[in-house]
Parts: sequence; C-alpha cells; structure tokens
Amino acid sequence: MKIPLKLADKDPMLVAQATKALEIMSDTPDAWELLVPLKDVDLDRVYGEVRELYRQAFDWDGRDADRPPYLGAGRSMRMHMREWITRWDLERLDPSYTADIEAQRLSADLTERQGMEGFSEDDSDEAQAANA
Repeated sequence: MKIPLKLADKDPMLVAQATKALEIMSDTPDAWELLVPLKDVDLDRVYGEVRELYRQAFDWDGRDADRPPYLGAGRSMRMHMREWITRWDLERLDPSYTADIEAQRLSADLTERQGMEGFSEDDSDEAQAANA
C-alpha cells in the first residue's frame, strides 16, 4: 500500500478513504463483484437482446433461440456474455460444430512482489532524498 502512504502528506482524507476501501475489498474479495443476483428472467431477456445484436451484426440466425442452461451459481454477467458470444462465433464459423463451453472463475493475485525488476520502487533513503 505504497501509494496511499506517499499521499499522506498531501491528502490525509484520500488516504483514509483508500485504506477503508482496501480493507472492505480484502475482507470480502468476491462479494463486491456480484451486486445484484442474476435471475433467469433477466438472463433470458439479456440473452435475447444480445443474440439479436449478434444476428444483425453477422447476418446469422444461429441454431438455438433459447439460452443455454448453466450449472452452478455465482457466474457474472461477463461470464455469461463471453460464453454466448464464443458459442455463436464457433457455430457461425463451423455450422457442424456443437460448442461445449466450460467456464470457471479465476482470481488474480494482486499482492506486490518485491524484487520484480523494473516494477518495484526503491525505498532506500538515497532514492527518497533524490526525489525530495
């Protein structure tokens, strides 16, 4: 958390807000991603609208007008959209192909790693004095 510490002298309120935001996100790493649970009715509506946009863009009707089923909860709208568009792309490019798409959630490790050449800041007293 080097950025808020460097701003401490300039804007203490900003540092307090950033620190609080980082604490909230670290306590619940995935809770903020799904603000509203997705309902089947909403997914069906969005599927139909996006499918129509895809149909118009590529002048392609596709095979299935119904949204493909999915197993498991916790999928974001982005995951659904990527699956649908990938499925349509594959089927449009090869009409004999039946897409079988598997999705899984990946989490990024955004912790700072010391020693990464060119990415770590120099915390030495000499570097701080040179920047002052």
